[in-house]
Amino acid sequence: MNNYLAKILFFAVSFLPFLGLNAAQFGDTIMSDGGFYLVMDGGTNVCLVGNEDAKGIVIPEQVQHDGVCYSVVAIGHDAFVGCSSLTSLSIPSTLESVEEGAFDGCDALTTIFSHVSNPQVLLPHVPAGKLLAVDGDNIDSYSQYDGTLKVLVDVESEPRSANLCDVNRDGVVNSADVTQVYDKILGFREAYADANGDSVVNAGDVTAVYDALLWGNTSGVGDRGYCFAYFNPKTCRVDRRVGDSLHMAVGDEFTIVAYDNENACVVPLGLEMMKGTLPLGGAVELADGNHGFFLSNKDYSTGASLNAIMYFEMGSDTIYYKDVHIEVDRHVVTDTLRVLSIGNSYSLDALSYVPFIMKAVAPEIYLKLGIMYIGGGGLNAFYNALDSTTYAPISDGLATSFRYFWSHGAHAWNVRREATMSEVLASEAWDVIALQQQSNMSRDYSTYQPYLNQIIEWVDERATWQHEYAWLITPSYPDGLDRLAPDTTSVQMFERILECVRNVQSDTGIDLLLPCGTAIQNARTTPLDSLGDFGHLFDHLHLQDGIPCLIEAYAATATLLARYCLRDRVWTDTTWIDQQWLLMKNIQEINGAPVGMSEENRAVAKLCAIKAIENPLSITTIE
Repeated sequence: MNNYLAKILFFAVSFLPFLGLNAAQFGDTIMSDGGFYLVMDGGTNVCLVGNEDAKGIVIPEQVQHDGVCYSVVAIGHDAFVGCSSLTSLSIPSTLESVEEGAFDGCDALTTIFSHVSNPQVLLPHVPAGKLLAVDGDNIDSYSQYDGTLKVLVDVESEPRSANLCDVNRDGVVNSADVTQVYDKILGFREAYADANGDSVVNAGDVTAVYDALLWGNTSGVGDRGYCFAYFNPKTCRVDRRVGDSLHMAVGDEFTIVAYDNENACVVPLGLEMMKGTLPLGGAVELADGNHGFFLSNKDYSTGASLNAIMYFEMGSDTIYYKDVHIEVDRHVVTDTLRVLSIGNSYSLDALSYVPFIMKAVAPEIYLKLGIMYIGGGGLNAFYNALDSTTYAPISDGLATSFRYFWSHGAHAWNVRREATMSEVLASEAWDVIALQQQSNMSRDYSTYQPYLNQIIEWVDERATWQHEYAWLITPSYPDGLDRLAPDTTSVQMFERILECVRNVQSDTGIDLLLPCGTAIQNARTTPLDSLGDFGHLFDHLHLQDGIPCLIEAYAATATLLARYCLRDRVWTDTTWIDQQWLLMKNIQEINGAPVGMSEENRAVAKLCAIKAIENPLSITTIE
């Protein structure tokens, strides 16, 4: 049993006997079948916070304590840290959330069996390189998201005896399972069963088909890989690959072709429009005599979308399909702003609302926002990952790869579980590259250098396009938080942070400041610091979903729009917070709802941001 569980056990054994109650209350810890559960608000749900070290763990949908049933709806922070012998884990369908770091340190964990129908609950937390197994009933929902799903499994059975890849649950793995994969994902039964070309129909074909169709991993597809790509008629070459979705801004023109990776040539392609109103051209002849399909958005500006099935033949009887969603922006786009953030969870908190506010107030600016994320990582962590070409898990704040969050045009957030610095930097011609120091380090400038200058130098050597840097100002810890240095107030810590920001400007010449932390410090001078039953808004390491994140988003969005002389539009924002914006983010929720959202509080939030932009390097008391 690890140290964390020992603490939980101590708490449970020491305090529960004194409660004198049959039903556990909010905040109590109960034990059941080797698991330790924290009773959540309302008294009917529990969060798994620890478990005895075992090889295979099946988390139940419900646990009982003194005759009372509790639904298991969450897995807590560090719940399985130190479970060194854990090899498999089954997740119940009742699960609604997983906290950060739940599976850290499980180096022996190989397979996670998911009964959860909503992939957004689990996918962001599956450790890199682990096998996520999902039953056939949930394949439709999981297939809509990037993730780590590699095989399908009948997870209704005991996970340790589950038959991998038996999609139709008939007890054998054969061509019928491959057919069902096609049918579930694409709605077609026409497929060649021996997908990987090894002359045997088995589980390998299911994995190969799934990987190729959903994730673009073609290494297991027969002897000739494929991808879909844009063909550039000016250069007579394939430009770049088409993902599961394609956005077309005004003026975009594409010819979509199928490209044989191994033989480096374009292959015959068909395109079937399933629904939508996007103007499609017919087949066009390419320079090599093959054909593709032409899409044009040269004059289109009213918005449309469609789903298209692209298919092509390789060999006499093999047909591959790919479903692509094509969406046209609903507004005339006059410019595209590409912003890349390099930081930790604070960047997620501060920037997660920005794409949606910007689309609401300045639809003519098409925002592409990427966030390189190392949990708890500072500038030193990104410096150590600069030239890495491998993917390695985070350890002690250092990593060779990191999570990459991505949103464009206020589309739903997507997350790529692993990425390297070089991959992300080369993915877009970034206009603004925002940097941020880890909160605890942000008050000590000796932790900034030489890492900051070396990161900038590394980027400048590779970013051949015009770009500028921004510095994301972090807030201080709140008074009362144990991470605040002894005999130091929140204001004193923030003054040290601001002094470090001045040093950043002096050493790097960065002029563009995103005063998100300043806006939060301003808010701490207002009645927003406490909202009745919600308690204090800013007394956590992460901001809660609602007014705190909106304050920072206003400050960041207005600063970015100033380059287009559109800053004042932010103060007319009337968008309401939608929890769908926050999927796969660190932002905390209280009682499952955005915190403190009202028109009065929104007005105060805007004032905090306005004053932060006017005076980014000082706290403004707001009466």
